[in-house]
Amino acid sequence: MNNQLNSQFPPQEITYDKETNKKANILSLISIFLLYLNIGVALVFEYLKIEMNDLIENVTGIFPLIGLIMMVYVRVKYPKNVLGKVSMWLYIATFVISIVLLVVAIVACGITFVACVEGCGRIG
Repeated sequence: MNNQLNSQFPPQEITYDKETNKKANILSLISIFLLYLNIGVALVFEYLKIEMNDLIENVTGIFPLIGLIMMVYVRVKYPKNVLGKVSMWLYIATFVISIVLLVVAIVACGITFVACVEGCGRIG
């Protein structure tokens, strides 16, 4: 490796003034809001007994993806922002909990299927 190339471009230090930190915090809050917005919309529609049509389901389904992109943007552009780090860990925790719940649902369906198949022979 040639260290002379690395010395020509010193790392740029990002200055964190109040305005920069405020912008990063707002983007992080919007990202967190978008992560859970589709759940909130579904709960409101369920509470009001309104049937969600396909358009609303598709539009609300893209909100977490937009929030994820915003979180990555905040983490890249403002790496030392605390709320950006918190939003990243919220995304990680939500993903891990979703995977655990998916495994639990698959196991529960498997147990139910086996019980149904074993019980079907005794019917009749």
